[in-house]
Amino acid sequence: VAGLRGLLTEKLGFNLGAGYTNGFYASGGSNPSGFGNIALVGEILYNISLTSKAGLGYRHDFQNSPFIGNFYNVDAVYGALRELIGGRVATSAYARFENRRYQGAQLTQARTDQVVIGGLTADYMIQRIFYVGLGYTLTLARSNNTDAATGGGVDYTKHVVVGRVGVVY
Repeated sequence: VAGLRGLLTEKLGFNLGAGYTNGFYASGGSNPSGFGNIALVGEILYNISLTSKAGLGYRHDFQNSPFIGNFYNVDAVYGALRELIGGRVATSAYARFENRRYQGAQLTQARTDQVVIGGLTADYMIQRIFYVGLGYTLTLARSNNTDAATGGGVDYTKHVVVGRVGVVY
């Protein structure tokens, strides 16, 4: 993928990219073709203040799928908001919507999944390079596949809470 990344103003930036992708699968079935071979990314980034940032983006791509078909084409829309509080606490909120269209030899019917992901993180900087934090992610996945014999029944809601310890250098 090649593209342009830069600033439009002191506070407003962008990231644009396009490229060609492909996959070749030995198990038979389809390979990405047509618009599925094109990778696209478009993002707009805004520095609200010295301590606040926001971003919105769109991405079109394909991903390998070892368990369902061979691959899926994905269109995603996403956004994030980051805030630094008191110079020590870094917080963020993010959301993403994905439309996944699966293809491959093992599929007996066309399958499309919609996935919504959202989350929050908070990290406390202990010193200049060490931090501890918490993160929460909610994932909602809904599918048009209802055939349990071929891996159907995949609608799910997942909650993940993580503790983090890190080093920034």
